[in-house]
Amino acid sequence: MRRILCVFPNDPIHRYYKKGEIKPRYFNPCDYFEEVHAITFDDWDVKAEMVQEVAGKGKLFIYPVGKPNYLRIPILLKKVFVLIKRIKPSVVRAYNPHIQGLSAVLIGKKFKIPSVVSLHGNYDKDYRELIKIGVSKSSFKSLIRFFIVGRLMEEYVVRNADQTIAAYRFPAIYAKQHGARKVKVIYNRVDMKRFKRRKDFDFKKDRLQIICVGRLDREKNQQCLIKAVARLNVNLLIVGDGEQRVYLQNLARKLAIQDRVRFIQSIPNSEIHKLYWESDIFAIPIEYGGVCIPIIEAMASSLPVVLPKPRWEKKPELAGDVAIVVENTPKGFEEGLRSLIEDPEMRKRLGERGRKIVEKIDGRIMEQEERDVYAKLVDRGK
Repeated sequence: MRRILCVFPNDPIHRYYKKGEIKPRYFNPCDYFEEVHAITFDDWDVKAEMVQEVAGKGKLFIYPVGKPNYLRIPILLKKVFVLIKRIKPSVVRAYNPHIQGLSAVLIGKKFKIPSVVSLHGNYDKDYRELIKIGVSKSSFKSLIRFFIVGRLMEEYVVRNADQTIAAYRFPAIYAKQHGARKVKVIYNRVDMKRFKRRKDFDFKKDRLQIICVGRLDREKNQQCLIKAVARLNVNLLIVGDGEQRVYLQNLARKLAIQDRVRFIQSIPNSEIHKLYWESDIFAIPIEYGGVCIPIIEAMASSLPVVLPKPRWEKKPELAGDVAIVVENTPKGFEEGLRSLIEDPEMRKRLGERGRKIVEKIDGRIMEQEERDVYAKLVDRGK
């Protein structure tokens, strides 16, 4: 029996391709599946051969079925069901609990196929709560989507998926609160071997470089970091793109530090470790809970990290015992960065301790755990 996976990515694959976020075997852990069929909600997508590596040794197919719209759900589902009859997958996987997750769960029920849904955020806190307190801005249409339709859809998807995978502990709490059947935490894969810092790294440079990696949106809060470094003798490297980019560039000019703040909109995932290697400290004033991939990558690179006090957790996930934890304000980050700038031995010590923590969730270990989840579901469905 051929092992075939059908996936519903969080975004059309062309967006990941544009950002350089194409990762080997991302959809096919340990090359478990012989075929991977990706169904995306857009009018077009990249050709499968351009991003074949996400399926590893499995043959990749991509099917754009149209842009998502709640009013068009019945039409889109009809297209999806026609594809599923032809594909005959062993497992179906979705990377969020919205229209993608709904598709996976309904496929599972209609065709008796095991369904897996990923959670990459705590939607009650990271979305609805941030909108309520004004950290996130939202249009009236988005408010309806997040607070009414989205809330009902999430509840149904989480309750009915055969397996829920949380990308870290914070979404797992959300899943359990909403009645998920089976929840497993599998951290985002980071190749510890690739990110391992070279031994000749200079911990005593005259001017250090701070690196911040993440989408440029209000919730990642990079403006806080730009203000924090204004009075420090450091360079700041901001990696990412988004709606805040022009605003952040103008802010750097307004503070007269544009010569010390460098922006890189995108870089291939296969090359990003080199940016961590040329940096000395990682910092991100993020408003979301849990632990994002760049924090894990920074720790894998033996960088000390400066993080804000979490809104809803006692301490930052994974990094809480080694991070410099500060108030999420320019002053807080300035003080936290200054303490590391002035103490190279502390930078080295915290960086080495952080590396040891994330070695326990090496990408190879996480990949095997994800493969094992699929194997159990496939064996159960035989």
